Amino acid sequence: MDVTDFSFPYGEPIQRFSPADTVNIPDTPLKEWLLCPGSLTHKLKQHCDTFQVELLHQSPHTSVNTEPFWAREVLLYLDGIAWIYARTLIPHTLMQNPDAGLMQLGSQPLGELLFADNPFETGQLQLLHFRHNPSFADLCRQLQQTAPNSFWGRQRLFHYHHQSLCVTELFLPAAEQMICEAVSETFL
Repeated sequence: MDVTDFSFPYGEPIQRFSPADTVNIPDTPLKEWLLCPGSLTHKLKQHCDTFQVELLHQSPHTSVNTEPFWAREVLLYLDGIAWIYARTLIPHTLMQNPDAGLMQLGSQPLGELLFADNPFETGQLQLLHFRHNPSFADLCRQLQQTAPNSFWGRQRLFHYHHQSLCVTELFLPAAEQMICEAVSETFL
């Protein structure tokens, strides 16, 4: 698939974990957030005064091996701090379907649409663990965050009739740091 400068690190070694296999998921302060079965957008909004979506990129792509698709890349901010980098791959025909409501999103959170009372069906959640990645490290530096040696994310398919879109959410270093601080304060 074509990727942009901020693209999800395809081709990198990824460890995948099923939420049902909690015994094998390494212990991380992000675990509760990674395992959130519902809308991550909803959970994030509960932990801030101001929630913002910055649309980085949204455009059609073509590939020899797949049908045409759209890539939507955003940053999710809590109180002015980028917590999540999200990338969604959407089949072109689904993006163009006015009933799905995807083309009009702009800087609105996709999570609100996907978990609203509509025909989107939630697929199986997968947890993702990556080692250092240069493109993700560059994004962190641009956001003035220290690039991690490894990072966590989650991925899920959402089904709309007979089509699926893929949402990947990666936790930025600031999110992990703030979650760790909140966990530490709980134990004081």
